[in-house]
Amino acid sequence: MSAGLVQPTRAHRAVEQEIGLIQDRPVASNRFHWTVALLSCWFVFGAYLDAWAHNNIPQLETFFTPWHGILYSGAALFMGFIIYTQVRNNLRGFSVRRALPEGYGLTLVGLLGFAVGGFADMLWHLAFGIEKSVEAAISPTHLLLILAGLFAITGPLRAGWRRSTSDNPHGFIQWGPIILSLTVTLLWLMTLPQILHPLVNVYAARVESTSANPLSTYVNQVLGAASILISTFILMGLILFGVRRWRLPFGTFTFLFTVYAVGLTAMQAEYRFIPGSILTGLLADILNRTLEPSMERRGMFQLFAFAVPLIFYLLYFLTIALTGGIAWSIHMWLGMSVLAGAISVGLTVLMFPASPGVDSQT
Repeated sequence: MSAGLVQPTRAHRAVEQEIGLIQDRPVASNRFHWTVALLSCWFVFGAYLDAWAHNNIPQLETFFTPWHGILYSGAALFMGFIIYTQVRNNLRGFSVRRALPEGYGLTLVGLLGFAVGGFADMLWHLAFGIEKSVEAAISPTHLLLILAGLFAITGPLRAGWRRSTSDNPHGFIQWGPIILSLTVTLLWLMTLPQILHPLVNVYAARVESTSANPLSTYVNQVLGAASILISTFILMGLILFGVRRWRLPFGTFTFLFTVYAVGLTAMQAEYRFIPGSILTGLLADILNRTLEPSMERRGMFQLFAFAVPLIFYLLYFLTIALTGGIAWSIHMWLGMSVLAGAISVGLTVLMFPASPGVDSQT
């Protein structure tokens, strides 16, 4: 065994080739999945530190920062591990295109793209300066980095998706890489829309309009509604993706919502929303255990989809009301909570087969 991969011996390969059973790519061990998942965590942690710096240090004027150091050192170690595995398995007889385990080919593509994007980002900063606030989210080189990073960190999800449904993992050690990958993928997807996220910018708590700013109420309501709809689409899209494919163990959503809240609230020190997020995760775990949502239990799947964002936003608005007051009327805050649930139910329509003759696992 090398680099966490189960490798056939030369003798076994000769026998398998003779009887037509030779594997055309290496099989990933759980150690390999864990290594990729943990390197992805380092990678995403560095990205969020960098995002925090862009949000909170206005005098930031150089590409060479400690936050970039953490991000790019994580990316370099991640790339080194994947390239080492690629080369090692090439030398063991696997083809260049199939030297990585199932689901991890795009990881290498993403890391190479991230390296190109990082170099381009350095040149961009040297030419045009350091982005501030919203600029940091939509800078062209940052968009390239986000896309490449998404390919890089989702290897454990792709690998887990391709397993047979009868081969679901058992126990935390086996589930860990999928849960970690699901969580960091959610954070990564929120890197761009954090500029319009209810845990970062609390529009519902903004003051009412004044004669000096007569449009503030209208603008806050529009931005707040957009922030809830966009974040719900991403949050529940990924959660339902996981629920559709796996029977996720109890504790998955408590962990996911906790990390989700900590990462995003840190951007503007809105830590008051962490308790409500943790409670949402716990209730989501209870609902997942009791409702057993699945492709075969469509009604329970849709009930789960509706209830989770509804709970999240009811607790969100309750937190605002208890910690300074809510500027929105009941029409807005209750309506947006229900609408978030409705958006989530709408997503489930895309996850069911078009007809009974379509295989639900394709």
